[in-house]
Amino acid sequence: MSSQPQNAQSATAPYDTHEPNLRFIGALTGLIVLALIVLLLALQAYFDRLWEREVYIKVLAPESETLREVRAREEQQLHRYTYLDRQRGTVQLPIERAMELLIEEARQGKLFYPTTPAPVVAEIRAGEQGAPQTKAGTGELDQ
Repeated sequence: MSSQPQNAQSATAPYDTHEPNLRFIGALTGLIVLALIVLLLALQAYFDRLWEREVYIKVLAPESETLREVRAREEQQLHRYTYLDRQRGTVQLPIERAMELLIEEARQGKLFYPTTPAPVVAEIRAGEQGAPQTKAGTGELDQ
């Protein structure tokens, strides 16, 4: 062994003889990985926003020709008179006129369907508490 201290020997060596600073290297590596993750998440969010905007502009925003035709046909059917069957004299009324006639008939009481509320009858099985009692063999209710 030589009598020279180790520092003097390292000064004469052609390479670095110091130990690497593992804490510094680990912290720097962690920061770089964290920065890359944040960058990737930011890029993904930016891409998603651009994608949604383009989908809206190219797919959702424009109204298709078929949809316009359907809406025009529906508007025409709702707002004009039409014969459904000329032989029987069946006509289609505009929706506004049909609503007016319905209100007028309701005021006069001429509606052809029941408009008074019907009482609700709960179905109770025989033998349960609260079930009506019947006369034996006849099926008639006891009063």
